[in-house]
Amino acid sequence: MKFRFRISELIGTMFYVGKIPFASGTWGSLVALILWYLLKPKIIDPLFLLITGGLFFLGIAVSEIITKELNDHDPSEIVIDEWVGMWIA
Repeated sequence: MKFRFRISELIGTMFYVGKIPFASGTWGSLVALILWYLLKPKIIDPLFLLITGGLFFLGIAVSEIITKELNDHDPSEIVIDEWVGMWIA
């Protein structure tokens, strides 16, 4: 169970960006914007949408694991939703 939590934490916090003690959502959005800027020109639109959709469902799965493990219904360290939100917009 700990291994599954650690992998979920790694993904849900965007490689621990969500662990920054202040404005974690803002930092998550900034990292998502930088990734978009670097990756979007190299990926065709249908593949980019497929990746974004995959991140959406992956985010749901890892968020559920993290919230159960931390016993918190909305931990601020989960920032994968900012990543998906930025890429959808």
